[in-house]
Amino acid sequence: YESCLATCGCDTDAPVPMPTSVPTSSAPSPAPTYNCDDSTTWYRGSNPAKNCEWVSEDSDTRCSKVGNDGTYAYESCLATCGCKTDAPIVSPTSVPTTSEPTTAAPTAGPTSPAPTAGPT
Repeated sequence: YESCLATCGCDTDAPVPMPTSVPTSSAPSPAPTYNCDDSTTWYRGSNPAKNCEWVSEDSDTRCSKVGNDGTYAYESCLATCGCKTDAPIVSPTSVPTTSEPTTAAPTAGPTSPAPTAGPT
């Protein structure tokens, strides 16, 4: 074996890693955390009294309301409108990310069909 290594020009003095008696990798990371709390800053329109507590009084209707910050109640009043625990909180990235692939140049026409006259 060693003569073949020498013939091939391999370094026969290179250390060969030996197995360790304990695993060398760290333990698995903890399960993701979820934010299922109601926002303390969200409110409907320009009325701070219409907050997540207000939404909870009629959540079937009010979870679809848009707040002063442009988010829907169901996005900000998670405990009231139902928390989606299958969507972990993702830490912000230092570089913007896109969900759609970008192109080098604009497309020749619209990428989606024209709007309809009414809801479909």
